[in-house]
Amino acid sequence: MTADVASTVEKEMRDEAARGYAIPITKDCLLKLKGAELYPLGLAHQFTINEKGEQIPKRRVTHDLSNRKQFGLSINQRIDEDRIPETRYGHAMSRFVHLIHHIRYHHPDGRILMCKSDIEKAYRRLHTAPRIAAKCISAWETNELDDSGSMVKKFIGLLLTRLPFGSSPAPAEFSICSETVFDLAGDLLLCPKWDPSTLPSPYIDRIPPPGRLPDETPFGRALPADVHLPSFQKGGVEGYIDDGAIAVLDSPSNSRMVDRARQALPMATHLVFRPVAEDDEPLPRPDPQSIRKLAAEGQLRESLVFLGWEINSRSLSIALPQEKASAWIASIEDALSRPTISWDDAKTLVGRLNHVGYIIPSARHFLNRIRRLEYVANKHGRAMFTIDARRDLALWILFLRRARAGLSMNLVVFRLPTTVGITDASEYGIGGYCLYSGRAWRYEFTKVERKAFSLNLKEFIGSVVNSKMLLPHDQCQYPCLLSLGDSSSATGWLHSSNFDPDLHPMHAEVAREHARVTMHHDACDYSQHLPGLHNVVADSLSRDFHLSHSKLTAMLYAAQPPYLPPQLSIVPLPPTITSWIGSLAQNKPKRKTHDKHSRSWRIWLEFLQRCQVSDPYLDELEAPQKVQLLGAFMHAVRCGTFNPQSKRVSGATARTAVNHVASAIVASGRPDPTRNAAGKTDVRILRQSKAYREVDPPTRHQKALPPEVYRVILDSAASPRPAARATLLAGALFFGCRSCEYPRVPRKEQKTRPLRACDFDFRSGARIIPHDNPAIFHADTVVAKFASQKSGVYEDEIPMDKTTDPALNPVALW
Repeated sequence: MTADVASTVEKEMRDEAARGYAIPITKDCLLKLKGAELYPLGLAHQFTINEKGEQIPKRRVTHDLSNRKQFGLSINQRIDEDRIPETRYGHAMSRFVHLIHHIRYHHPDGRILMCKSDIEKAYRRLHTAPRIAAKCISAWETNELDDSGSMVKKFIGLLLTRLPFGSSPAPAEFSICSETVFDLAGDLLLCPKWDPSTLPSPYIDRIPPPGRLPDETPFGRALPADVHLPSFQKGGVEGYIDDGAIAVLDSPSNSRMVDRARQALPMATHLVFRPVAEDDEPLPRPDPQSIRKLAAEGQLRESLVFLGWEINSRSLSIALPQEKASAWIASIEDALSRPTISWDDAKTLVGRLNHVGYIIPSARHFLNRIRRLEYVANKHGRAMFTIDARRDLALWILFLRRARAGLSMNLVVFRLPTTVGITDASEYGIGGYCLYSGRAWRYEFTKVERKAFSLNLKEFIGSVVNSKMLLPHDQCQYPCLLSLGDSSSATGWLHSSNFDPDLHPMHAEVAREHARVTMHHDACDYSQHLPGLHNVVADSLSRDFHLSHSKLTAMLYAAQPPYLPPQLSIVPLPPTITSWIGSLAQNKPKRKTHDKHSRSWRIWLEFLQRCQVSDPYLDELEAPQKVQLLGAFMHAVRCGTFNPQSKRVSGATARTAVNHVASAIVASGRPDPTRNAAGKTDVRILRQSKAYREVDPPTRHQKALPPEVYRVILDSAASPRPAARATLLAGALFFGCRSCEYPRVPRKEQKTRPLRACDFDFRSGARIIPHDNPAIFHADTVVAKFASQKSGVYEDEIPMDKTTDPALNPVALW
């Protein structure tokens, strides 16, 4: 703990003790306290506002009750979740935005005023049981001067008796109180019998008068929503944990509700929590209403920051606050200036960008590579930036700037669709149409595309192609597309996706193309499952390619299936779309056995980028220059330049990376850059590899399991199925089988074929004993034939003689 952090923590914790939220405890008492647990403190860096509404930095001390999570021993992991009140996160903001949109839709030229209220020291308002308080003890040591002037260590321990920050049940527990405040404020807002002029809130003198924008400021237009509130509703209250907000229509006929809206939240807070007795309090006790924030945010106005978003009810827009956008862009630029990223930074980055995805949902399709960085960093401590991840982060800077500029609430609320598209896919093709206009299309896959795309991926491609065909013809300022399909996977992917860019590159590219299309047209896309029995029209478009357009249309109108538009017109796909579909087939994932080759090639491209070499095949370089560049690449890999933990690797690993790059260059029809004119490996590569071997420690081979382990496994098998597994395991021992050679493993592409019964011969001398002959138990030798192996050797026969061991006998086992 640095001196600056230590002073902040000590100051905050002294304040906790002074207010009675924590009890000082000695070291001896801590050791004797039953059930006591010590947890580290955390310091969260946040922003708050002063009385003038100016943003200022804030540090909040938290209890890390998730400590030792990797061992399953943290406090938060021992919570009985069945006893926690149900809490749904992320819906308060959506309800508040829908309320504002509803008022504007029914009152297009009416002002909407908003205000906000905050509960001070929210979690510290609730006590915890003594046995729980014993689990929330923090302690640290400070260096202080004693009376003699010597530096001594001083123990400081505090037992927290209130609801701690960092506790997973805390939001749900406090929401029981805060929801009561917000519900009471809503009742006061709608209560015509309450007259704030005769019965004002105790905080009325601290609440500024309403502020209104100039009359010439234009009003944003609200488009029809698919969520209907009562038409007479002119105001409402929403809240999230300790933050409450009010929106109300500002009109002459609604002036009394405006007066109540100004004081409803502070009055509800005053009624629910015990008032402060000022000088008669035994301990210093802050007012339950945040006085500082009330002066800055309690004013009724047309622009408000609520739950991290800047809401403008006049323009009907929602934006990321300037300070937050600038800080987040700066953090991305700082991350891009480094070769690696830590897990904490990656986790924070993903959380922030996911927050932006609230108003730009399509941008979340560009999070998969950044989430991949977070996964790798969590596993290895740090993660190396890939070229694609850097491009995505640069793109996210543009998304952040767009979020800062603000987007219309019409893109955030649940809208009434302006276009309905229905799609389907089959093994042979895809098809779709618009339910309103009858504009239809279909596409027949080539043989390569049929094999490359799975059925769910074909459904996904069809949905995206349908949006590319329909959105350009939607004349609405903010188009709203309802995508219907009979694949639940595809409809879910339209909403959100997190495909691994290495394992599912085609899925990731389709999701990104969908995001590009919707953002380009300022559109929102809602997806919904349509049962296959009702999806007859799109199903016929995706498979009946033996019929012409006119015959297919005539057949459909004769059959009159569900969801048949009045005028169905089939049009051809533009070349740009057909070309895009064809390019997807080139993004097939690499075979798992080639993962190391792919990783070496990616590192090679990163190395060339740093060396400012644009041609990965080195066509413009002479042979000596190629060898020098490959030698530098081998040394860079050796030094751990591309390792997430920057650890040095063995010389054999570095040489293997060079061999992978060379094999990729040879596969492209070019000569091997590591070999000279005589066809032998260049002497410089050999000498460099030899130098690495001389300084590398000897290889530590993994020790084999002793025979006693297999005897125990065989003896422990008490039923037929475990006995069969034990026999198979012990039999594989004699032939040194890999895991993929004797059982079937869960792999989509298994190169090695598992051993079968017909692959074994039992011999007595030179005579082969048939499998149905009981004499095979007396055979002298068992021969296993490996049809294909990872080494490339085929039909390899390996004999194994019988032993005198009653348990470990290969003939008896097989």
